[in-house]
Amino acid sequence: MPDEANGYLQHLESAISRVTAGSARIVVPESLGLHRRRPGAHFHPTPEFFLQTGGGSDFECPSGKFRLKTGDICLMPSGVPHAEKPLNLRTPYEVMVLMRASEGFIALRGEADAAGRIESRDMQDFANGGVAFQCLDQAAGANTISRRLRRRYVAGLTTAFLAAIISVIRNPSSGTTRKALPQVIEAERIVRVEISRQDLSVQDVADRVGCSPDHLTRMFRAEHGMPLGVWMAKERVQLACDLLVRPDYNIAEVGWSCGFSSPSYFIRVFKTYKGITPKAWRIESTGLRAMDRA
Repeated sequence: MPDEANGYLQHLESAISRVTAGSARIVVPESLGLHRRRPGAHFHPTPEFFLQTGGGSDFECPSGKFRLKTGDICLMPSGVPHAEKPLNLRTPYEVMVLMRASEGFIALRGEADAAGRIESRDMQDFANGGVAFQCLDQAAGANTISRRLRRRYVAGLTTAFLAAIISVIRNPSSGTTRKALPQVIEAERIVRVEISRQDLSVQDVADRVGCSPDHLTRMFRAEHGMPLGVWMAKERVQLACDLLVRPDYNIAEVGWSCGFSSPSYFIRVFKTYKGITPKAWRIESTGLRAMDRA
């Protein structure tokens, strides 16, 4: 098992022990303002798991502000806009984040640079375990559970999630350690976090990771077989596919949430990678012809 996986495993096993003992603090923000852009905030189409492993994090969501301290857990529902501020408290800031990726998940460690910006470290892909994130989706409905049972409900779902993730990490064949250069890993994080920004460009990402656009593009091509600009477009289209299955968003809203500057541009790019328009894809995938307001 890679050293990075061992590090994740130690933190997760400690967390599940605290959860089952009833001593873990678990925060589940309310599902408000879903898939809407907010100043300084970002959202993801799937839920995220945050485990504060050092220092603290100040979060701001549509439902309010909260602080994670070392050992605390946050189950961030899919689509909830959130902003994070790293804090050095008794120990330096460090956070573990688990994000769903296709049928598996991505594990990464977040640290803060001298300017207080969060950077990713030790990103690792796992081919399995994506189904475990259904537990986090279910936890988003905790507010519908009676207050008397809510804590147990969330703790039970968190335990099930952690047990499934730990099982995957313990199996060496289920994941592979990323060997990509740090600039590539950080560029991926920036794109995924800020994908709804219409002005996010290759130049912007390159400036923030400290290299030229041409150099970053060459590194991305070596890692992914495509330039960064193409990878960004594919990430946006995949996010659009995730949102198109939701009947409460019309086509224009989906394109806007995914960082496309106009409906016509969204349709053109989507058709380039999927072969059909977003509306046709929605109809084929969900049968939402009558529900589509676009």
